[in-house]
Amino acid sequence: MAPASSSLTLTVVELIQSISVTNQANGRRSCTRILNQWKKEIIPNLSKEESLELLILIHSTVGDGGDGNSANDCLGASDDSPALVVPTLLSIINNDHDFSTEGHRETSVDILKGLFHRAFSTGRDALQGEEEGQEEMKMPPATTLIQLFHQCSQTFQNRMARCQTSNRDGFRHGTMMEPMESSEHIRLLLVELLLDLGGYCLTSSKKDGVEQDDETHSKRIIEATSNICHILAKSTFLDPYPEVQRAACTLVEILARLCPLAVRMKAPGLLVPLTGEVDGFVGGAEQSSSISKKCLFRHRHAKTRCKAVDASAAIVMCCPREDSSRNDDGHHTDGDSTPANHLSSYGSQSTSMGRILQDNLLPGWEDLLKMDPSASVQIAVLKSLGNVAGMLDWSYSPDTSEISPPPAVSNDDHTNHSHQPVITSKMDLASMVEARVLTLFLMGLSVGNATQVQSMTIQQLRNLQSGNQQNLPRDTLVTYFQPILELVLSACSQGWAPCQSKVRSLETLQVLLGIAIPLMEKDASSLVSSPPAKQPSPECVVKVVELSNAMIRSIMDCLSENILSEEKEVLEAALASCRILGSSNHGSR
Repeated sequence: MAPASSSLTLTVVELIQSISVTNQANGRRSCTRILNQWKKEIIPNLSKEESLELLILIHSTVGDGGDGNSANDCLGASDDSPALVVPTLLSIINNDHDFSTEGHRETSVDILKGLFHRAFSTGRDALQGEEEGQEEMKMPPATTLIQLFHQCSQTFQNRMARCQTSNRDGFRHGTMMEPMESSEHIRLLLVELLLDLGGYCLTSSKKDGVEQDDETHSKRIIEATSNICHILAKSTFLDPYPEVQRAACTLVEILARLCPLAVRMKAPGLLVPLTGEVDGFVGGAEQSSSISKKCLFRHRHAKTRCKAVDASAAIVMCCPREDSSRNDDGHHTDGDSTPANHLSSYGSQSTSMGRILQDNLLPGWEDLLKMDPSASVQIAVLKSLGNVAGMLDWSYSPDTSEISPPPAVSNDDHTNHSHQPVITSKMDLASMVEARVLTLFLMGLSVGNATQVQSMTIQQLRNLQSGNQQNLPRDTLVTYFQPILELVLSACSQGWAPCQSKVRSLETLQVLLGIAIPLMEKDASSLVSSPPAKQPSPECVVKVVELSNAMIRSIMDCLSENILSEEKEVLEAALASCRILGSSNHGSR
């Protein structure tokens, strides 16, 4: 038999009184007893209807004018006002009066998770029950969830934020920045609490609908999500506990679907601890190097690196396709650029998807494809590339009137950076990003990769085909051949690059030449699918690769330079590329 609501109210009042007593020792013992009673006896026996009733009581005293996170607010309510369960537990988690112990905070989070699960579990039976005659529940479930999400986000912000503390025990001295919540297990529980609530909000908004013009609800979600993203970027992604970091990555993916506007506004800051790329960083080379070493793309656990890649893709897919700060006419088409559109109509000075991909994300993904030893991480990168590729326009048209070879890069030239590839073709930002995405796909096909990585690459490339799904997108590869070649040669010519990175770039050149040589003009007749007696239709005409003398000279200069390398692996990769080029008639010119 589930306990009655009146008895629940009495236990909450008793809990509030235990927090407020003068004798803290007696109050803590009483608090421990009541919290354990809730966790072990009350929560497991609550029905969905009773759980919803307890949560909807929030609006009885809080309303739209306050947050209700203080136990004192509950005590100050009128006698006929019900005691509020959630604000009382959040007050204990917040440790507002230096009262709660670590056990109190942990149990309180467990109670909230259990209560939310009972009320909004899979299938949302509790929500269906409201439609079947529970007229006393006047607040719609979506409104209740938004209020809960907003309240819990404030607690998350308070407990996960870093503060300056003094440490004189053990080997740590002086001051350092640590999270307010010292327990790593409670920090993980707080992230999981918001994960649960975010998922419930997302499902409820699809079922009940959160109207786009409902400014109160939208502002609450935007404010809560922005606060959470700020803490994730400044603290949680840098948490020393890997489980917290992975849960934080999953939380970003949920937030990107729930409120893409808030995520896009925080995108540059969120990507810094993930990728280690700091655009326009002014804190000095030493601090920038420290951020790069601590980023999740370089985490020691492959599972964490995979989650970081997934989170980075979710973040960039929230960004507008064009930089909103450059649209002077006020027209900004970003409705299709986000997974969830119901909260995306508000304008913001957001960095464009193309700019973030070019400056921050693609360089990090390229390093993972080249250097990461885990096939699962490389597969995660390729899946993310496929998701991004599906949102690009692929409208580049090459200008063959001016073809210039990429500038040579000396082995002693350490001024260039591998993340700033050289493209001499006349291309806009979107086309440069598309060429770089294709280059990374070709890198996934290189012989040095595991079989499952190559298979995933082929699958993602086939997804670029609008018609035939059985072949690689030859027309697309031919169209972008020149900028891809320039990118690959630029990477192969960086004398200061690590051996493994240069080998992978040379293997990418092998893949590119292996695809391009059969598509050259003299060999293209065998690729035309129409019978010789008939004129082929425009759909059957196969595009061909034009390999100019300037391109061949650039390739030979690059390979000649790498053949002189002292690294055996680089020499073998360069010779393999020479053999592929020499197998074509064009290579003998």
